[in-house]
Amino acid sequence: MHQAVNSVTGSGGGSSGGGSSGGASGVVDLQRFSRSHFAFSLDLYSALAGQSPANSEGEAGNLLFSPYSVSTALSMIFLGAGAGSTTSLQLRSALHLNNFSFSDVHDSYKTVINKLSDPYYAEILVTMNGIFQQEGIFVSEKYKRALEEFYNVQIQPMDFVRHPQLAVDNINSWARNFTKQKISHSLRKTAAPASVHQELGITLANGLAFRSHWLFRFDPASTFDKGLFYTTSKKRFEIPMMVGRFKIPVGYSSDLECRIAELPFSSRRVSFFIILPDDVDRGITKLEANMTSDNIKALFSTLKDETVNIRLPRFRLEQQEIELTKTLAALGIHDVFDNEEADLSGISSEKLHLNHVIHKTFLEVEEDGMAESTTSGLNRLGAFGEKYFEVDHPFIFFLWDYHSGILLFIGRITTPEPWIN
Repeated sequence: MHQAVNSVTGSGGGSSGGGSSGGASGVVDLQRFSRSHFAFSLDLYSALAGQSPANSEGEAGNLLFSPYSVSTALSMIFLGAGAGSTTSLQLRSALHLNNFSFSDVHDSYKTVINKLSDPYYAEILVTMNGIFQQEGIFVSEKYKRALEEFYNVQIQPMDFVRHPQLAVDNINSWARNFTKQKISHSLRKTAAPASVHQELGITLANGLAFRSHWLFRFDPASTFDKGLFYTTSKKRFEIPMMVGRFKIPVGYSSDLECRIAELPFSSRRVSFFIILPDDVDRGITKLEANMTSDNIKALFSTLKDETVNIRLPRFRLEQQEIELTKTLAALGIHDVFDNEEADLSGISSEKLHLNHVIHKTFLEVEEDGMAESTTSGLNRLGAFGEKYFEVDHPFIFFLWDYHSGILLFIGRITTPEPWIN
């Protein structure tokens, strides 16, 4: 837990570089990169939360996205933006990388990608990043080599002009192969002409799927199938509620009026941070309005190990396709989507722009844990005087990777989808 705080705040832990060997520029400062990525992640959350549709009663819906996946895709485009162009400056600014050299940006992503290629992640994390060009467009060999060197990605030709439906089908097939069937529809097949403009340009498809084992296992026998989740103080529904008694980091912010708990996954490399507002009805709205880097850092700093009885819904969340063009415009990224203003001269001598940024995510939360996980204490729940952390109303969560210092997911759960085993 302290590692997460240190990565965000820049204090403590290790050498001043805070990283490992990167590319040609030498040592990558992963701690500094982590702080920039965290700031971008909160900006992207704010933009998506502001644009996500409410239901018929004006209530906010579920939201799930991977800031790591989105930022990586944008950096692949930044790699090919004209040096010093407005296109380049807008991407750099939105990603909070103004104080990084061009080489340090891409060395940092290369280091993170390499860390997430560790065998530990092979069965739990599936990353999808694809870049597709109109067939027949000249693409710089230098850009192709750099894209493969730093991002392990190859640009792929598609005929969006003459065969848009086939292009969509091919991208979907590529996505299925990359994600082992976990992310199965990155483009809507039934709306191909609307999803792909018939003009020269580039399409980005990216996403992330995650499924891992808890370090401290929830006993399935203790799961209460008729648990209650309150979408408002007056509306509730039944959902399986996992139950456990663990010694985990928990904290509280009186300024944000919310609690926080950390549930680590196996080997403590990745953790699930639950941010639970006090107020069932207006807590999420207030929290979102105050989700600044400083406020979240202060919230993380309150975490201390305590034995708590925790109740958490067993749910799954598959975020439908998100087209990020308007969201990214809200972050100041405009020119790259404009056929006249875009400068992607590092990719091609032909006039190109970015058509689409398509994002897809998938997450499951269940009882499953490592066989050797600590389960002692599960037989005695709710002893008098012990603390509770009951996740029975809308909450926000972070999925944090300690190994890279990167936020893999941010989610807002207002109506969890019950997962019935």
